[in-house]
Amino acid sequence: MKDYHEISLDEEKSLQAPAVTSWRLTAMWGFSEAAFGGILHAFKIPFTGIFVGGAAVIFISLIAYYSPNKTQIIKSTFVVLLIKGMVSPHTPITAHLAVLMQGLIGQALFYSRSYYKTSAFILGVVTLLLSGMQKIIIVTLVFGNTIWESIDLFGEFAAAQFGFLVEADSGFKFSSVLISLYVGLHLIAGIFIGFIAGRMPAKITNFIDYKSDEIVNQNFMLNNNRLFGERRKKKKPWWKKPSGILLIILISFSLIYSYLNPEISKSKTIEILIMIVRSLFVIFIWYVWVSPFILKLFRKFLNRKKSAYSEELEAIINLFPRFRTIVTINWNHSLKYKGIKRLSYFLKSSFIGLLFTTTEFK
Repeated sequence: MKDYHEISLDEEKSLQAPAVTSWRLTAMWGFSEAAFGGILHAFKIPFTGIFVGGAAVIFISLIAYYSPNKTQIIKSTFVVLLIKGMVSPHTPITAHLAVLMQGLIGQALFYSRSYYKTSAFILGVVTLLLSGMQKIIIVTLVFGNTIWESIDLFGEFAAAQFGFLVEADSGFKFSSVLISLYVGLHLIAGIFIGFIAGRMPAKITNFIDYKSDEIVNQNFMLNNNRLFGERRKKKKPWWKKPSGILLIILISFSLIYSYLNPEISKSKTIEILIMIVRSLFVIFIWYVWVSPFILKLFRKFLNRKKSAYSEELEAIINLFPRFRTIVTINWNHSLKYKGIKRLSYFLKSSFIGLLFTTTEFK
């Protein structure tokens, strides 16, 4: 492949970066919500929710910075929701509501535009905390408090195998530690992402000023790579996902252990059986009746907005094959790094490519 230093002046002009606009940032946010999570899953990167939620924080903050329109964030939110519904029609209603909540919080925080860095920081912390707590709340609603008691039971059994005995009246709960670690991880991620989001405009300005050759290289590399076709995989049901499999194993273990261990009361076994029946009932009611009904109402609301954003939607959807190619190219180029360095290079290079790539195919 020809190196970017060998590009002619005419070629270079055709590959120059476009201006950063709210439209481009909305397209990137829509791509992140509709496809980026699936791409991260395909590359086996854990905690994709943190990355997708973190990306939303950055895009919302940048939209607030680059758009003079005080209501642009909520407008972009509707566009992203429409894209999410078009590209991923089977997305659960909870994912749509999460995006709507992010947009509403961002609109409220950035409405005055007076304290940009502070607003970006708060948005990062609140968004990631809500993301972490959402999972805990959903698990509790579906399985009840018995699921946490089952985790405590499993934790006590596992600790006993290593010679650690947990006294019943000690107050120590394995479930509390697990919840604290999970929510704490999201809090740390929120603090980090909020800090980065507040300083992103300055980083972008410095990058444009001093790294224009990398922008040209990204565009040239993209125009000399074959576009990859869209691969749409059927979304796995929750019981086929690693977290779902782990949950089933945990429940099965708790049921068998409580039944075989004479020290555990029969009432505990009955509680676990009730939890299983209850969870199946709640899941059935939610997926068969409640979720489709709410999703139908939500789509009716969005469809009323669709005509107002028809041109933006078409232009953004047409960018997605190119965006997907950028991500694939940068993942392949990140092979020269290992671990955290590879992930850092991949995310940074993908962001540069998505933000500065030319919009026309060569």
